[in-house]
Amino acid sequence: MKKRLLTTLMAMATMASVAADDALWQRFVSPSDEARTKVWWFHGETETTEEGIDADLEAFKEKGVGGVVFYDQVHGDAAGAFPSMSPEWWRMLKYAARKARQLGLTFEVAASNGYVSGGPWITPELGMRKTAMVDTVVTVAERQSVTLRLAYPGKGFSDIATVMFPDRESLKDICIEPRRLTAEDNRQLTISYDAGRTLSIAAISYATNPRGKGSTGSMNIPGRPRERYFGAGFVDLPPIGDLEYSADGKAWERAAQLPAVENVIGHKSKERTVSFPSVSGRYFRVRLHDWMDSEGKLNKLQIENVRLSARDRIDNWQVKAGLRTEVYYPHEEGGNTGAVDPATVSDVSGLVEPDGTVTLTLEPGTWHIMRFGHVPTGGCTKHGRKNLLGLEASVMSAEAARVHYDHYFGAICDTLSAIGCKPDGMAMDSHEAGIQNWAEGFEKRFSRINGYDITTWLPALAGYIVGDRGKTERMLLDFRKAIASTISSEFYSTFARLCHEDGVNFTSQAMLNIDADNISCRGRVDKPQGEFWAYQANGNYDCLDAASAAHLYGHAIASAEAFTDSPYRSTWDELLRIANLAYCKGTNEFVVCASSYQPWLDRKYDDDNSKHPYIFHRLNPNWATSGKFWNYQARCSQLLREGRPVVDLCIYLGEDLPLKTMAYKLPVVPEGYNFDVCTYDALMHRFSVASQDTAQGRLAVSGGMRYKALVIQDRTFVSAEAQRKIEQLERGGVPVIWCNRGETVAEGLRRHGIGPDLALRSADKPADKVCFYHRQADGADIYFVYNHSSNDYDAPVTLRTKFGTAEIWNPYTVERKKASMTAGKTVQLHLEPYQSAFIVAR
Repeated sequence: MKKRLLTTLMAMATMASVAADDALWQRFVSPSDEARTKVWWFHGETETTEEGIDADLEAFKEKGVGGVVFYDQVHGDAAGAFPSMSPEWWRMLKYAARKARQLGLTFEVAASNGYVSGGPWITPELGMRKTAMVDTVVTVAERQSVTLRLAYPGKGFSDIATVMFPDRESLKDICIEPRRLTAEDNRQLTISYDAGRTLSIAAISYATNPRGKGSTGSMNIPGRPRERYFGAGFVDLPPIGDLEYSADGKAWERAAQLPAVENVIGHKSKERTVSFPSVSGRYFRVRLHDWMDSEGKLNKLQIENVRLSARDRIDNWQVKAGLRTEVYYPHEEGGNTGAVDPATVSDVSGLVEPDGTVTLTLEPGTWHIMRFGHVPTGGCTKHGRKNLLGLEASVMSAEAARVHYDHYFGAICDTLSAIGCKPDGMAMDSHEAGIQNWAEGFEKRFSRINGYDITTWLPALAGYIVGDRGKTERMLLDFRKAIASTISSEFYSTFARLCHEDGVNFTSQAMLNIDADNISCRGRVDKPQGEFWAYQANGNYDCLDAASAAHLYGHAIASAEAFTDSPYRSTWDELLRIANLAYCKGTNEFVVCASSYQPWLDRKYDDDNSKHPYIFHRLNPNWATSGKFWNYQARCSQLLREGRPVVDLCIYLGEDLPLKTMAYKLPVVPEGYNFDVCTYDALMHRFSVASQDTAQGRLAVSGGMRYKALVIQDRTFVSAEAQRKIEQLERGGVPVIWCNRGETVAEGLRRHGIGPDLALRSADKPADKVCFYHRQADGADIYFVYNHSSNDYDAPVTLRTKFGTAEIWNPYTVERKKASMTAGKTVQLHLEPYQSAFIVAR
């Protein structure tokens, strides 16, 4: 009886497994509509017609597109386009929403007219703002009362605080060239200064024209770690020249190299301060030479407002105070000469009249009176319908986010809901309006986050050392971290809350050229989104950052803006190569950039010669053959949503802003392992030690994700608080690989006995490698494997799985075949160049 019962139970278990397998196969063959790729549907270039809307949406449905994001984005002259939110615009929007619902297409709407979040309803007070300061130096011979009129540092100025402190007259900056000078075609230019006596100099400041494509505005692409940053389109500019000094004007020595200022999209400071060990001389000269880029494209250099200082300053403080973003390379700096004693800093804000007049009683000596405030950056929306362009909303203000939401997406959501066509979601593009480092009331938030008042430290925001260099550097890091925290909580979280109150989801990308945590901020949204461009033949790490945010913050979907700037000459199969690389980073949803709306039935809107052709539309000459392209993506996304992701390693990126994966210092991860990345927020608030089911990994994340090891990246700042948390995890049994202590990832994996998830061997180069992604579902291990190579791959691979059988599923041809699996879980795999397959073990 017991034997018959056991046999029956085993048979039932086998039948259930087969049924589950069949269901998985059926979902692969016929993916859900939710798994289908969506498109950004760009409007505003031309007139809008009902017949064009019908034809576009019907073509999407026929070929296997899952939905659209209605997005007003304009790059041409917009001939015939309706003004945004005009009666005609509303009529066409409602018509499109009804048609999409009729066809079973999802219908989302972009967060703004153009990109990315603003319009005429954003006042300067609610716009992006930056710190500004006017420094008044007064010397008195005896104790006396002095009345000053403190200047306004800029239009739209609002006070933060006015502080004063004693100083020495000898530490005043010396301006050796106020004018703007220009050099062209790599010509040398020299600025000379005779002090008339021996001076000690410890810093130089200058303004220069930003050039090239900056490090924080270029995407990180695969490559071996290097000493200096590299990225897609990035220009590693040489120094613009040297500061030299001499005792006699004949024999010269170099005091410091003068780095260039990188160009990034949006507002940024053009000034740079270089700190160096103090030098002494009577003669000084700035010699600009060999400053042109290697390709000779950036052939114009300007320099102005060149100042020498006997005071030690914070090196490149403009970056550390959040007024510009760029990769920072440490070098030998000076000491603490002229450091401000925090005990001598007095807050005299209460004495300043509304017109800037202040009366002070000063003791004999030299005094700095520094008036700090904030002014608009001038960041504006762009590439939208002209009538609703305006200021970008502050990214550090919940009120600004709410005002923008209510005026744009909220109004759209209410209107479409009233006709039974509530949008499925709001989608926000990447934020590219430049820096912001202040908002009204930010001083209170800084105090809450960091536990101390910022007032005494305000001179650090102008490059002054307060106390000593180390303490000032830490305060400036606290400042940037507070900016990032505020962006995440006030901007992204506010939009997420408003979307949820309206019953829609929120998809968003991250920010460029601002002190944001691009993992944490995307963790606040429902669908973290990265992006990849057609020219990035070997992929990028923005998709990894988005997938990491999804895993760390408990989101099922890791989205990607896909195939951006694809030219009409692209073939569908060529584009799938870069799609596969995104899948191998953890992406499981594509939103294609883009489809330019086509208003006519008999002719195409002429964008053939546009800088940004958006080719994914019905009048593309290759549209008729696109069905396989769309269906392939749907099948891949379907399987890559099954179960949970399996990722062995989580790499800690550190705490210095802005935070995203930086390929130049990313440790080498051996083949066979995948990794996510994390930042301070997840480390401190999401990580714990797993107490059960530790085979999945001892590093547990709120929401269910597990990792087998935590990797500490080299060349990154780890605070005392973060260090304590990492050591706590390690004591609890989490394997930690200390790359910042000289250990390689390979050495750490061997030390902890962590074998590969998929053992394989390929060329392992960015343009020639086999990559994979692993999902674990009920009753199956699902491996997506892609041969990113012009060569065949024919070799055994070994799976980390408990299952004993395997099949190969082809997402392109929809074929399946059994694979012979050894007792050691090895499968012989053959992939042609740029071919992919799923290995499904069960």
